[in-house]
Amino acid sequence: MFARTGHRRTLHLYFAAMGLAITLLFLVDSRYYAAATIDEAARLLQWRVALVLLFYPALFGFLAIYTGQRRYRLPLLLLAGSVACLIAVNFAMPYSLRFDSLQPVVQQPMPGGAHLQLYSGDISGWNIASRLITFSVLLWGLARTYRLFLDGLRRRALLLGAALATLLLSSAVSFLIDLGVFNFIYLGGFAYFGLILFVSFSIGLDLHGMNRALTATSEKLQHQIEVHEKTEEYIRQLAFYDSLTGLPNRAKLEEVLEALLVRQVDGFKEGALVMIGLDDFKTINNVLGHDVGDTVLKLVAERLGTLKVPGALLTRFSGDEFVLLVPDLGFEARPADMTACDLARRCLDVFSRPFEFDSRILELEACAGISVFPYPSATDNKPVQCAELALNRAKSQGRGSMQLYESGMQAELADRLQLERDMRSGMGKDEFQVYYQPQVDLFGKVVGAEALLRWNHPERGFISPAVFISIAEKSGLIRPLGDWVLQQVCEQINVWAVKAPAFQGHLAVNVSNWQLTQPGFEERIEQILTDSGVDPSRLTLEITESAFINDLDDAIARMNTIRALGLRFSIDDFGTGFASLSYLRRLPVQELKIDQVFVKNLGTDQADTHLVETIVSIAHHMGMQVVAEGVENEGQRSALRELNIWALQGYHIASPMDRDRFLTWINQHCKQPLASAQAKG
Repeated sequence: MFARTGHRRTLHLYFAAMGLAITLLFLVDSRYYAAATIDEAARLLQWRVALVLLFYPALFGFLAIYTGQRRYRLPLLLLAGSVACLIAVNFAMPYSLRFDSLQPVVQQPMPGGAHLQLYSGDISGWNIASRLITFSVLLWGLARTYRLFLDGLRRRALLLGAALATLLLSSAVSFLIDLGVFNFIYLGGFAYFGLILFVSFSIGLDLHGMNRALTATSEKLQHQIEVHEKTEEYIRQLAFYDSLTGLPNRAKLEEVLEALLVRQVDGFKEGALVMIGLDDFKTINNVLGHDVGDTVLKLVAERLGTLKVPGALLTRFSGDEFVLLVPDLGFEARPADMTACDLARRCLDVFSRPFEFDSRILELEACAGISVFPYPSATDNKPVQCAELALNRAKSQGRGSMQLYESGMQAELADRLQLERDMRSGMGKDEFQVYYQPQVDLFGKVVGAEALLRWNHPERGFISPAVFISIAEKSGLIRPLGDWVLQQVCEQINVWAVKAPAFQGHLAVNVSNWQLTQPGFEERIEQILTDSGVDPSRLTLEITESAFINDLDDAIARMNTIRALGLRFSIDDFGTGFASLSYLRRLPVQELKIDQVFVKNLGTDQADTHLVETIVSIAHHMGMQVVAEGVENEGQRSALRELNIWALQGYHIASPMDRDRFLTWINQHCKQPLASAQAKG
């Protein structure tokens, strides 16, 4: 208990004071019983009484801490003051405060022929006062011991109680000796010594118990440390290793690469980063399922892992991309570029043999992007981005291609980064505008329009959406841009409800795959609709087929949530992606938009004409409307009329217009629909 109070050092000081008083008491007793004269016996008796009196404040302090007494300082001060007064009286009286007179009584024979001289006399009133203090401290100590027993500390209570009871009995016998009832030596010294032994034994047991508890605690802490280390290792595995292939992941690659680029080495060294991207891997997931795709990725990782390259680190960079990091290309005495290209060829060679598993035989191809970098190097050197640029260039060259990063690609990367910075600043400067391209039915009636985002760069002029949309998706700017476009469209619907009430068509807004998969997208749409108060049925969200290729169930769930708000869905660029009839049957889609590459050859290419006919027939059987985009001439318009297309869109109908020009246009054409195929925007 005392260990928990934080008073262990004070407890030890009190115990030391008790031990010192008892030791001196034994020394004085040995001289007292051998005193040759009354005067010598009287002086020794004074010291004996003083030592006994000094013992009890120390005993009181010890008992208070040992038994957990919280408030003991004031009683201790009162006891110490009383003892000090008694000691002063003790040394002022000729025979101590125990006797008013002193004379020899009898000699006590001892073993070996020695004799101890016993003294006695008339008892003093101060003797009774000192005895009252002694008995009070001992009785209080026994009461505290009983509290220990009730608190469950029984061993400590029994040992301490036996010691205090023995000392109380000894003090009572000593008082009877002073009264002359008994004539033999005082037993108090032995009782005090017994108390020290009992307390020492009790403290020893306490310390032993504390040591055992400390050992148990230490073992538990050690176990917790081991568990913590294993947990940290497990977390590190999750953070830095791919759960599917077991390879280090992108985070681990970036950690190693960052340390490598700032590493100080002797001499000039060059490293290489080879990025491997599988060709058409999404088709495998789409046609054969994700389980087969996962198996393929593991087999690819195993094959790439068989390449023996000194010091290389193989990582799974992303879904279907792997990276081989080679810190030092000096293992071959050739130019670094040649060595890196040879490594890339070796990586691509692993795809020369088919992959066989579960009675399947798959032939895969891949492309490689190569980045060679020196180090130590500035931390703004980005080998990963350089390899990504090279890989993108390789994929544009065809299957199985490889491309070494060139300085011109760096300019391309710098240009993309500058465009990203310009986009961030341009969003707050009204550089972005929403244009609207009308959609009309076969009779020229305006049935809607598509909202198209345009960026009027202050220095470069209008920048193609094909350029800045991909940058927005990779940088995360697509979210605020997409929300802004939807807000603008909702505001215009409210404006046109007042200024062009005859226009009741729908507005189509493009939604990128990145937006659709982001958490909270459905809630943001609902909030925009609530704030604007527009009729949700006038909004159509256009998505591409790749939006639901990776996780069809998740895409369907999100689309159903949005569909419940009243919005429509359209599949944009239909026919160029991976969509199948099974997807169309499950998706909550109300419209198909035929890509302009098929519309372009209508009437001139029989295959494209049959394909469009098939798409329209499928859509009609599934209860979907069909929109044809890219209508550029009357021949295409006539061919689409024969197919009973719901709506047409393209420059033959009208070009994209800003909101003011579109307002003028719809006011003209909603009153008088297009009368002939020659009407153009």
